[in-house]
Amino acid sequence: MGSRQAERDRGHAILNKLENVCLLEKCENGKCVKMHDVIRDMAINITKKNSRFMVKTGRNLEDLPSEIEWSNNVERVSLMDSHLSTLIFVPNCPKLSTLFLQKPKFSYPPKGLHEGLPNSFFVHMLGLRILDLSCTNIAFLPDSIYDMVNLRALILCECRELKQVGSLAKLKELRELDLSWNEMETIPDGIEELVLLKHFSWISYHSRQTVLPNPLSKLLPNLLQLQCLRHDDEKLLDVGVEELSGLRKLEVLDVNFSSLHNFNSYMKTQHYQRLTHYRVRLSGREYSRLLGRKEIDMIYTCNDPTSLLDVSPSLQIATDLKACLISKCEGIKYLWCVEDCIDSLNSLFLDSLPSLRVLFKLKPTDNVRCSGLKHLYVSKCHNLKHLFTPELVKNHLQNLQNIYVRSCSQMEDIIVGVEEENINEKNNPILCFPNFRCLELVDLPKLKGIWKGTMTCDSLQNLLVLKCRKLKRLPFAVSVHINNGDGQRRASTPPLKQIGGDKEWWDGVEWDTHPHAKSVFQPLFVQGKGFRWLKNNWVTSRWRETVDNIFEEV
Repeated sequence: MGSRQAERDRGHAILNKLENVCLLEKCENGKCVKMHDVIRDMAINITKKNSRFMVKTGRNLEDLPSEIEWSNNVERVSLMDSHLSTLIFVPNCPKLSTLFLQKPKFSYPPKGLHEGLPNSFFVHMLGLRILDLSCTNIAFLPDSIYDMVNLRALILCECRELKQVGSLAKLKELRELDLSWNEMETIPDGIEELVLLKHFSWISYHSRQTVLPNPLSKLLPNLLQLQCLRHDDEKLLDVGVEELSGLRKLEVLDVNFSSLHNFNSYMKTQHYQRLTHYRVRLSGREYSRLLGRKEIDMIYTCNDPTSLLDVSPSLQIATDLKACLISKCEGIKYLWCVEDCIDSLNSLFLDSLPSLRVLFKLKPTDNVRCSGLKHLYVSKCHNLKHLFTPELVKNHLQNLQNIYVRSCSQMEDIIVGVEEENINEKNNPILCFPNFRCLELVDLPKLKGIWKGTMTCDSLQNLLVLKCRKLKRLPFAVSVHINNGDGQRRASTPPLKQIGGDKEWWDGVEWDTHPHAKSVFQPLFVQGKGFRWLKNNWVTSRWRETVDNIFEEV
């Protein structure tokens, strides 16, 4: 049995070959692939000749295609995104192996199949291997689904009306079971019989009042073939640490712990070091959420610790952490000493930390740390008066690309202090930010400056300033050249593409690094609500985007 990563690599090799011969093309910024419409129509027409395939997607169908189209020879059927309310007869398709009835992932509101399926709908589909009902309004599964002994993948993601699933004990060939984003009360019976299961996902948001025992702890010893486990349900007790560490073939883990003790116990097993991806969360009354390795770190609602290592010394061994969200921790005054910072950390999200005064404690050291940090998001940290010192930028944050700061009521400067080594001819200190691309400052009523000297940002492309009325100066170095042919002034650095902000702020701001800088960049200014970054700009939204980007490989 091949590893999940090996299977993924083989799949991508096939996709690359199809792309190279123009049978597929990338879309959605390279995250997905699709067929060109002409090639797709041609392929569908070819398959109609032998009746092995039936594809009717996005046609706003109100009922099932005619019984004639469901021939005995049909092998694959796709009716995805078709707005079907029900399927009114029982097809006789003994060769059918794949059936897609889903809506697009996370479509709102979920639609389709709200009248359900006949109980006998799958009676003549015993060869079915893949069934996808995700993002539909189906409220119950037909009885015949529990006798599909050849089924290998059952996808019920985002079926919010589905409150219960019966025993799955007969589906012994099942390799993938996706019950994520559901509102079921508890995990279905019979999963302990699914000894070939490779992928199990359970993410429940049931509003039950009591915390129930978690049946998964008793099930895991039987599921030794699991390669991917995702489990998030705050109303179930924690999965047992011993049971988790016993999954030797596991490659992807997304799990929730309700106590710091359980989290630290798992981290000490170092089971996570064998994983290709992991996401471990701390939740409940004490903490919530921590993730890692090519993944995430989140901590919620904790009170006493002064720094992150006070929360959990286990953070020191999460050496491949990629992204971290810390939220609603009242006691944290700083994150790390710089020498304790995790080099692999790429994205850092800070939200609602009322005691936070500095990001990093800086001690004399020759070691460059935080070198992997590229994205910083800060929101509602009301005791934070500045983000960095020049020394921190110069020695540790040269790869930082994006800074987003919002709703920090005491923020006065982004960078505070003076670096004496680099002084220009006007006796202004110079600070280099070679990879800096985007700066977003919103609702910072006391912000007076970004940096008192001159900043060389040769990569800066986007700038947004809203509700920062005291910010009167932009420190970015600009070289302006006059074209002798037309007499127009042009800027060579930074390569700004867009400047957004309040018109009142823009009219009063000074760009004193060059007398003609403001007039040169005037055409790039976009006022207020017209600025394209204002959508999906909260920390949680950016966090979800980051998580999705990391986990899309899985």
